[in-house]
Amino acid sequence: MAQKLSPVFDQLLAENALIPRPQWFAKQHRFKVGDQLVVTDQFLPMLLAGNAQGSCTLKLESFDAVEGHPCGVFSITGNYHRKIPDFSGTITDENVTIESGKFWFSLLYPVILRQEMDTIQSSKGGSQGGLMSRSQGTAKVSVTHAWKRQSS
Repeated sequence: MAQKLSPVFDQLLAENALIPRPQWFAKQHRFKVGDQLVVTDQFLPMLLAGNAQGSCTLKLESFDAVEGHPCGVFSITGNYHRKIPDFSGTITDENVTIESGKFWFSLLYPVILRQEMDTIQSSKGGSQGGLMSRSQGTAKVSVTHAWKRQSS
């Protein structure tokens, strides 16, 4: 299993908010509520792991907090294709259309603390020589990463 995970381990860590994303908004101008940004292939790792290809449009809606952690709240729409690993070493091939959604981007660290999306997805997963799965349909996706202080 280590051989399967080794080439994609960094993607797994970024997807689960365990390490910073490769790019972040600090390289852009200061955003104001209502500003839009189109994120394409080269910059999709800012949003998605799995060497995604496609295009997503972000619009800054507001500023909010996730469990007290300050965030910029962006609406999101778009389409992408990616091959995403999981911690068992299984690769899933996904085609996703984001009809609507919101991302809560930390204002302090390059992590996404919360995601909510209405999507249309088709996916094929499984390992070579093992069980294969296929799925297609609509999905409501909701992910929250909680960062809590450790008491010393």
